[in-house]
Amino acid sequence: MSNSNHHESATVTIALPTTRIPHLSAGKSTIAAIIQLTSQRAAELLNAMKQISTLAARSSSLFRISSFEESLFYVAMADLPIKPAVDSFVVLPSEFVPARVVPVDFVHADIYPSSVCWRGSDEPETFSLLTSELHPPLLQLIASATVLEPGTSSLEISSAPQMVRRVFFFDLPKYRNPVR
Repeated sequence: MSNSNHHESATVTIALPTTRIPHLSAGKSTIAAIIQLTSQRAAELLNAMKQISTLAARSSSLFRISSFEESLFYVAMADLPIKPAVDSFVVLPSEFVPARVVPVDFVHADIYPSSVCWRGSDEPETFSLLTSELHPPLLQLIASATVLEPGTSSLEISSAPQMVRRVFFFDLPKYRNPVR
């Protein structure tokens, strides 16, 4: 990670492990999601997180925003030059080009108050692929056009508790008083 900034249109390519639902009998998924985030898209995701936080504070039925995502695709984990750890991410070299893309019909960004993850499925919805989560500290770095070196993962971004996902709705004022 470098403190220097570069042009706003720079793209950070991130690999995320996926979980296949229904699960494969062989164990972990061999498919990775590749998200290409610009500083503008990272800022949009951070904005959406703030919006859903505000909405969730006023409603017990709203907890995420879901939108189609065009900048994510799936590849075989074996094709990655650097593999992400389980429940983490890894920044790939900017010159990464996949050998082949796994066909997935619908990809959604699921935006929560403290994270974003992506979900893809085939058209008949016989399976879904869920990614691990990205959290605000990483998105803030990308939004500010901070250079992230290939191999950067959640361990390098922060070892502080802020990377741990809080169950946001238990911290809302309406849930602070016990129900009797």
